[in-house]
Amino acid sequence: YYREQWAGLGFDPRDVTRLTDIRQLPILEKDALKEDPTRFASEEYDLAKLFSGNTSGTTGKPVTTFKDKGCYQRVWAYQERQRRIWGLGGERARVSIGVRPIVPSDERKPPFWRHDWSEDDWLFSNFHVSEETLDSYVDKIVEINPEEFNAYPSGIYLIAAHALRRGET
Repeated sequence: YYREQWAGLGFDPRDVTRLTDIRQLPILEKDALKEDPTRFASEEYDLAKLFSGNTSGTTGKPVTTFKDKGCYQRVWAYQERQRRIWGLGGERARVSIGVRPIVPSDERKPPFWRHDWSEDDWLFSNFHVSEETLDSYVDKIVEINPEEFNAYPSGIYLIAAHALRRGET
């Protein structure tokens, strides 16, 4: 993708000597990425050996990305390092609020969560967060008393604001 773009502009990255030189490049729009995400994967990798995944789509435009096994290993190592830096030792549970469907989308009554016993991680569905369900979310999170939250801002904000309105700390 970039070679084609740069060739059309007569841009050679070896000629970049100042930050202002980069201003010649057009801004990448998500639509180009969504149209053909394989064009953004390095030719050094065999696409058949890569894992594909999607971003959350909180902006309304989820994007497909490709990763190799080593990428996942680095992410997990980084996350574990961050936990240690912040003094999180895994003594208590973690709450993860994400965009994975945890319970069927038509579910209207709790529980809207499941417990991953292997990692002591409580998985909550972002899809079920609403004014009607906030009390059940806050009640369960207070009961769990997690050491850590792993959440998208869009999910945790509504829950945290509701907890504060209720006087939870």
